[in-house]
Amino acid sequence: MSKAKEIIESIRSITEARVPDFTKPVDKKDFESFAKKYKRDHEFHRYVQDAGKGKVALSKGKAKDLVGTYKVFTSGKAEEDYYKQVESGLNSQIKEAIKAASISSGVRPSGIKYDVNIGDESSSVTVKFKGEELELDAGYFIDPYTDEFHVSAMEGASSWDWMALLGDEDSPWYDSDWISSYVDTEKAHYAAEVFDLDSQADLNDKLSKFLKDAVYEDLKT
Repeated sequence: MSKAKEIIESIRSITEARVPDFTKPVDKKDFESFAKKYKRDHEFHRYVQDAGKGKVALSKGKAKDLVGTYKVFTSGKAEEDYYKQVESGLNSQIKEAIKAASISSGVRPSGIKYDVNIGDESSSVTVKFKGEELELDAGYFIDPYTDEFHVSAMEGASSWDWMALLGDEDSPWYDSDWISSYVDTEKAHYAAEVFDLDSQADLNDKLSKFLKDAVYEDLKT
């Protein structure tokens, strides 16, 4: 099963879970404290209306927008697409690299196989030929649970009101399922931007040597 398909399976329970009711009234004092925090960045008061008894509620239009944003991340579609980019990109790179190495080494790679591996922390490609294996690193992923990542993510709350509304723990509309999905999506986004095998020259040297050595070892048996 590909990494992209695994992502869809792992988030199915979240996708099928309830979508929060963002029109539900919240405590006005909590909202005022939150709005004050972002007074230089967002005009949150224009999105709310008095709901009586010391409460306010988001307008139907803004609540609808948040539902859309919520689903974009918790559906897993964006995360899946990013991992598909990694898989597709690595498949293309290794195919071309094997062709080039075959020419430079003079070895016909009949029966050669490779696997694209995308783990939780890194990606790699395993090449198999005549009983021998070669592991090629393809990049390490950002750890989304570091303080640095959290600071970077929350800086986005100053630019995007949906990030502040859904992702800031001080927000009356903060949602832990959403922020978890957001973090995982950003991790996949970063992976899609940084994946890469070695430089063309280094990759060709490694694969050429691997092909020659594999043939040599095969002849010895």
